[in-house]
Amino acid sequence: MAAFGPILVVFVALCGISIGQGDENRLHPHHAERELPSPHGRYPMRGSPQTLHGRNRQPTERAKKLDLRSRKSLEATRHALDGKNGSDRAFLIAHMTDDDEDIVEVPTDSCDERNFPCALGHRRYSGWCNNMQNPRFGASHSLYQRLLPPAYDDDVNSPRSVGVSGRLLPSPRKITTTVFGLASHESNDRTIWMMQWGQFLDHDISRTPNSVETDGSFPKCPDCSTTANPLCLPIIIPANDPHFPPSRGCMNFVRSSNGRLSLGRREQISIISAYIDASQVYGSDDCVASSLRAEDDGLLKTSDDGKMLPKSPDNGFCRSDSIDCFLAGDIRVNENIALTSVQTLWLLEHNRIATELKGINPSWDDETLGRAVSEKLDLVNTFSDPSAIVRPNFLDRIFSGMSSQSTQMCDNQFSETLRDRLFEAKDKPFSGFDLPAFNIQRGRDHGLPPYVAYRRLFNLRVPRSFDDLKTIMDPASVEGLKKTYVSVDDIDLYVGIVSERALPGAAVGPTAARIIADQFSRLKKGDRYWYERRSALLFTIEQLNEIRKVSLAKVICTHANIDIQRDVFLNPTVAGNGPRQCSSLPEMDLTLWKQES
Repeated sequence: MAAFGPILVVFVALCGISIGQGDENRLHPHHAERELPSPHGRYPMRGSPQTLHGRNRQPTERAKKLDLRSRKSLEATRHALDGKNGSDRAFLIAHMTDDDEDIVEVPTDSCDERNFPCALGHRRYSGWCNNMQNPRFGASHSLYQRLLPPAYDDDVNSPRSVGVSGRLLPSPRKITTTVFGLASHESNDRTIWMMQWGQFLDHDISRTPNSVETDGSFPKCPDCSTTANPLCLPIIIPANDPHFPPSRGCMNFVRSSNGRLSLGRREQISIISAYIDASQVYGSDDCVASSLRAEDDGLLKTSDDGKMLPKSPDNGFCRSDSIDCFLAGDIRVNENIALTSVQTLWLLEHNRIATELKGINPSWDDETLGRAVSEKLDLVNTFSDPSAIVRPNFLDRIFSGMSSQSTQMCDNQFSETLRDRLFEAKDKPFSGFDLPAFNIQRGRDHGLPPYVAYRRLFNLRVPRSFDDLKTIMDPASVEGLKKTYVSVDDIDLYVGIVSERALPGAAVGPTAARIIADQFSRLKKGDRYWYERRSALLFTIEQLNEIRKVSLAKVICTHANIDIQRDVFLNPTVAGNGPRQCSSLPEMDLTLWKQES
């Protein structure tokens, strides 16, 4: 999370008219769109752990079609490799198409921005045409890029399950109960905003859908068998598990959707744009964006007299009995109450800026106002239950708490809620999931190479034995790894990076730091509409200077009646960062956006 603190620029404009092109081809692709309908009987029971987790990974209609078509490509790839071994097999795989540019995917939806030619002007909700030469780069429903080739058991599709010795890798649940702990390690200087902004930003740049059955239904994996359904990859729970009873057996896990239409290895997609474009606020296609607009003075729809997000018409995935769940540009808006609060904050900020701009430029129509504001905003019992947010002064209280309370360290210690009780049903003990185990299993599902491969990639010292890890990890972590893995070469990427000691002054260790730095470099250099690009001509120097005044602290206290420190990512106890009145914080002068008549 160390990279998130200084990136206050994500609150402000990333859009506008651009004539420049340059480093767009460096961008890490991604994608987004509307969700599949959820008719009765197609998904597990409302509010169940399976439903809530599946909802967050629910595919769009387009993602479903890609998934089904790509299965034929995988089958053709297997046939092409039949009987091929060693160097012949490696040669064929290496020379299969690296992308799907030659595969025609005809747009069938009026909301699909691929129906329109690329042109200069505003960024598109889907990310399409951000790169004029390669319109699909970074667009919704495009393949993720990789730092390293995938490590599938069969080189093509089967999840990584076997170590270098030929023995099966340990169950992710065994790893989380042996290597990971439940201790509470609070940061000395970082607040909960560090964590929450990280999640909010993540929801702007990636969302991976699950695979679905051929009829569009959510796959069910009831018997803990990895062969019962090829879409399932259940996480086995050891019989001596410290939390779950032996009768639980496993945790349901559905493989990520495949999006590769050409011959080659399985590749996953993101159904939202890869860019920092506030897609979690505005949506990732024209239809979602339009559905969120009030069509009046550039405002976004609200509820409760303009104080809350609009209510969702589909509460099938909501646990709240007292109120409806909320609607935003990203379907995960109701995942936890803090996330819902941050989403609400940016709705309020959008409408505040739109109202001020309307006063400054009375001639601007709804579309102009809406686009102008979006350019400036680029940027256990509470899971999927946002009902607390409607209580009097709740936003004041939660933002005050997030700004003053310390976040947990970024390490391999997790709360019981996340490791044992994720999405647990209130009336069903032991029905929850294990979030870090899901992260490990997802890495294997995606064919991520082991931890040591990434250290080698970044020219970091590669451990050759478990004892070598003692220079970069705590002794307890090393002992846990020894008990769990056969070889140091088998350690999963996620397990390795959360077990590393943090670098001095950072929240993460060296491997995670390099991965994060690489990603943020791509997000900035690969975006034609990045607000600081000199070639983009998005803003005048005077406007850019005003944008740079904006801080998250100012946005928060504008909408919450609290005193707040200048840097909300650091505790107010840090020297020079004590609470202050909102009026003392710099604010952006919007009169610089007055259009001359």
